[in-house]
Amino acid sequence: MKVGTEFVYSCYRNAGIPENRIAEIFADDLNQPLPCFDLHKVFRAIRAGRGGIEERPDIIRESFQRKQRRANLPIRYQACTWGDIEQRGMPEDIQANYEIIKNYAIHFKDAQKTGSGLVLAGNVGRMKTTLAAAVCNQLLWAGFSVFFVPMAELLQMMLSYGKRQSGIELDNLQRRVRDVDLLILDDVGAEYKNDWVIQSFDAMISNRYNNLKPVLITTNLNMSGIGKLYQMRIFDRLRQCNLLLSFDGKSLRN
Repeated sequence: MKVGTEFVYSCYRNAGIPENRIAEIFADDLNQPLPCFDLHKVFRAIRAGRGGIEERPDIIRESFQRKQRRANLPIRYQACTWGDIEQRGMPEDIQANYEIIKNYAIHFKDAQKTGSGLVLAGNVGRMKTTLAAAVCNQLLWAGFSVFFVPMAELLQMMLSYGKRQSGIELDNLQRRVRDVDLLILDDVGAEYKNDWVIQSFDAMISNRYNNLKPVLITTNLNMSGIGKLYQMRIFDRLRQCNLLLSFDGKSLRN
């Protein structure tokens, strides 16, 4: 398969990059040591003036799947893209939220300047996790780092690593939670509550808030419910720097 500039541009389009920004982002990626989507061979060939190289699509796909695994994105959600969601059809009462979330992902650099995030709150089965996964895939494609993790799983990892003598795993996990471009906490509020859980959640949110690091949260709680379960300081910081999107209505899983 001959891979040239047009193929690379089509990948950007499929990832949801606006047509008028493809050339800008493409040019920026050419200067990166490891361009987004791990298409470094393609970019090197184009940069050298050869115009294209022989490349296997399966290698490109496998390379991106490694990024998804590093981001901890579950297999069920690895195919979630804007194109896939639109092809399946978007319920009318979710359409407005969908447009906001998609726009947030496409313009994530703007969100980084202010540390702005999203809280997707509402009933079960309303596509909150699916949309969060689409954001994850969009940002991975654009070269950002993402950590997608259910809240209960994250706390279990912290508890397990904390019992180990070396402490290396816990340090690495905490560094990842602190430094990743976007932290996606799925299903916040479903975990068991105790003082340690509340303090751990407070530390995560406070650190990222203070360092303008965005967080995307999905939860079956509303904002007042978060305020009741956790410390008011968490509630105030989430309310200040995150846009709340409500997903009310019946479950779509039926």
